[in-house]
Amino acid sequence: MEEQPRDAENTTRAFFKEYMVNRNVEATLDWLMDDVQWIGTGKGEYSCGKEQVLKALDQEFSLDPDAYQIIWEDIKESRLTSDCAVMQGRLTVVRILSDGKNFAMGVRVTSTCVRTAKGFKVASIHASVPADFQEEGEFFPLSFAESVSEEYARRMGRSALELLGKMLNLPEPPKRMESFDISNTGKSDIVASMVVYSGTRPLKSAYRRFRIQSLE
Repeated sequence: MEEQPRDAENTTRAFFKEYMVNRNVEATLDWLMDDVQWIGTGKGEYSCGKEQVLKALDQEFSLDPDAYQIIWEDIKESRLTSDCAVMQGRLTVVRILSDGKNFAMGVRVTSTCVRTAKGFKVASIHASVPADFQEEGEFFPLSFAESVSEEYARRMGRSALELLGKMLNLPEPPKRMESFDISNTGKSDIVASMVVYSGTRPLKSAYRRFRIQSLE
């Protein structure tokens, strides 16, 4: 049997290399049709046309300019016509954090590629993270940089709590912290504010304000 051409696969691979590995806006756009549709489920995860994609990429790269590693697996291509093909597959996107540990996320990809005068290009693409990772309405790619930042902050926060626990000679890192700020005008109108952290996150439902009647 004659081997089928892998136009959609090759085009999608090249697109993701520029997008995730090289983080090159212009080269990423070169692999897209002018009226490309980049689709997710959230309102902020839909881009129609290169102009909207450019804005989304500029926003993402300004937040997260560093390169990722990508590992492709389970790729299937369907030839619709000689000028149109669809690719479905999965890839793992990996970022090595500054603490030396890896942050990895699986991504599902579906792309439609069509032939142009300059070769095959992506006409539509839908890439989403698995349901057990994402929050409702959050879809790759725009939420991924935020996910990496949050994971790194979580790890750094955990390390900070461990260090704080050792400095205070605690048997384990603190799970809840309360901090008070007291302000006054002379000896009257004394007010105290309390903020609470649960681990590394503010617990705003536990915030309190107190009016101090007397210091005796």
